[in-house]
Amino acid sequence: MATLQRNGILLMLEFSLTRSKQWLLFSVVCRMKCCGFLLLSFRYCRALGGALRTKNISIVIQAADVSLKLVSSIGHSVRQYPVVEIVRPLSCQLLADQLPSAISCAMAMNCILNTLVTASSSTHAKIWEALGRTNAVGSIVSALWSYTLYAHPLNYLTEMIFLLRIILWGWPSSRYHVWSSCNLMGKLAHYCLATETAVAAKVLRLYAALALCGHGAFILLKNEVLMAKISEPVETSHPSSTRIEASKLCQVLLRSSRGCSALLIF
Repeated sequence: MATLQRNGILLMLEFSLTRSKQWLLFSVVCRMKCCGFLLLSFRYCRALGGALRTKNISIVIQAADVSLKLVSSIGHSVRQYPVVEIVRPLSCQLLADQLPSAISCAMAMNCILNTLVTASSSTHAKIWEALGRTNAVGSIVSALWSYTLYAHPLNYLTEMIFLLRIILWGWPSSRYHVWSSCNLMGKLAHYCLATETAVAAKVLRLYAALALCGHGAFILLKNEVLMAKISEPVETSHPSSTRIEASKLCQVLLRSSRGCSALLIF
């Protein structure tokens, strides 16, 4: 473990020193290819994972930043490599006492999981196993439930909502943990018409992913107060981004006869 952490820190520092120079990053990619590996080889994934497991908050933040940039640089090619070695430690940091590290790790996970949504079933299974072992969904639910505007920055809320939405979309088994949580559903309903457009739009997108599950749609539809709130953003008085996401959610809910009946009332 100590060796992995040391290698991860050295790797992270290398990229931190060169990240402002794209040509130098490109040279590193070429060097790795010449060795028979792409940027995210097993050795590099394990090294980054080691850096993410350190107790030094600054190193964790930088390692998460490097993970984000590495995955962004190779796009969908990341599916060929063992990114689960990065996902595990990132997931463990979601409930970190230090908010900056939790936010950085959530951003990195957003990038990685968003890239893997359409990956193979075997990759999905490995990622879901990693998310399950680290209780990622439980950590996100807890973070959203305990969020307060005065104690947490807004991007902590938006990144967690976005991350949960990606997981709900790509890994259907996770939806139970959301619709079965009365506390979380109550919090999300409160944010549904938040004054911050970014928050409201992300909550509506999360609802759309949750509604893909029959039970999730049922929970949404039986809450008349919530349904009234969801129907409100469709009106022209709301920002266009919120209206678009509200319309998409309604399209998902309209797949069932119950959804049609509920939406016609409003």
